[in-house]
Amino acid sequence: MSTVRPLPTFASLCLLTLAACGGRAAPPNIILITLDTLRADHLSCYGYARETSPRLDAFAAQATRYTNSRATAPWTVPTHASLFTGLHPFEHGAHSFDITALSDNVYALDGNAPTLAEVLGSGGYRTGAIVANQVYLAPELGLDRGFGDYSLARERAPELSRRALTWIDAAGEPFFLFLNYLDTHRPYNVAGSDGGHEAEPAQHPSVLLDRLHDQVMVKGHPPEPALRAQVIGQYDRSIENLDAALGQFFDALGERGLLENTWIVITSDHGEYFGEHGLVEHSKDVYEEALAVPLIVRAPGQARGTLVDTPVSSVDLPRLILDGALPEHAEHWRAIFPHAPGSHGVLAQNYYSRPIDLLHPTIGPRLRRVRTVLYRGSRKFIHSSDGRHELYDLGRDPAESTNLIGREPDFDARLRAEAEALLAGPRAHAPGATEPRELGAERLDAMRALGYLEF
Repeated sequence: MSTVRPLPTFASLCLLTLAACGGRAAPPNIILITLDTLRADHLSCYGYARETSPRLDAFAAQATRYTNSRATAPWTVPTHASLFTGLHPFEHGAHSFDITALSDNVYALDGNAPTLAEVLGSGGYRTGAIVANQVYLAPELGLDRGFGDYSLARERAPELSRRALTWIDAAGEPFFLFLNYLDTHRPYNVAGSDGGHEAEPAQHPSVLLDRLHDQVMVKGHPPEPALRAQVIGQYDRSIENLDAALGQFFDALGERGLLENTWIVITSDHGEYFGEHGLVEHSKDVYEEALAVPLIVRAPGQARGTLVDTPVSSVDLPRLILDGALPEHAEHWRAIFPHAPGSHGVLAQNYYSRPIDLLHPTIGPRLRRVRTVLYRGSRKFIHSSDGRHELYDLGRDPAESTNLIGREPDFDARLRAEAEALLAGPRAHAPGATEPRELGAERLDAMRALGYLEF
């Protein structure tokens, strides 16, 4: 079990917030945004050839953009748990499905792990969340802990942003608002805000993804170029639609004068496969298409863009936010959230895959394993519970096409021992160490809509 780290008392947290406590200006607002399923390399500000994200590009030009950012897992629950607790998946426990029962129940967040919302709420912040992923950000999983308001939203980005502005207008300051947009998740939002570009039934994003999935993962064929290009085109269209809505949200914040006193943090929980490594969609493995995510941070009033190449991951977000927004109280954060950018090696994990994949006669055998990634400089080591470890030099081989395992036996052995020590250590949660939570009928309906219960 992971170590219990109690929250500081309200008396100490009082120092963080109200001007009356310290004679200083009120602390800044904080908005944390996750863009579900967004690959960094499909944003034009991260070098993508298509201009998919002009508004995010403009935002990044007046913000700090992290060029070496990784999600802690290739799917929603464990990465968001890391974003909220500053813990790796093996530490926070919300990392897998109930594999023993082969059910769609998901292990919940360790109740002993303090969350960012709890810390800020205890210090006087109004805390709220509006999330579009109703399945894997459901309150049953413990990810709502610390939020005074926690709303599930079926809406696409424009309406979700309007709900966010309504909440902001009523919240008072200081506030901490978490937003989760789902437009770049299956089924990709190709229609835009007016519904004027909805795909024909045979060209619906889910239909095309199913075809690509069957072709690549079930039959084991290379992706058909025309089909793959069509799927990628729809994904890029969903990014364009999300980007336009985010631009309108930024404009509305500016009209309210909030850009001068609000930290805005934008990232993703994971990426997406389009046939690379014989994979389609996400949650199945730990290659860069699923782990390399954007991270863009704008401080209040920031006008000049900055690039940071320090390796960072989802576990760094609580400290990055708190050290930036409330730097005079950094000693509090170190006791609660030990990980900070540059203070540790980046790690990511995947505990098996979804039961629907594990039960498939063709796909299942490949995915029945725990994968733990250790990044060391340009090298990426993948520890695999089935003994099929992998090593790549991302500087020379960003596509991870040449497995270097065996070429440096001492290096391999050292990283293998490090990964195994972490997984067996006192901070580790084995699968089943936390309680699996059953998702009700409404959640199961949402799972079907998102493609989680059928191919």
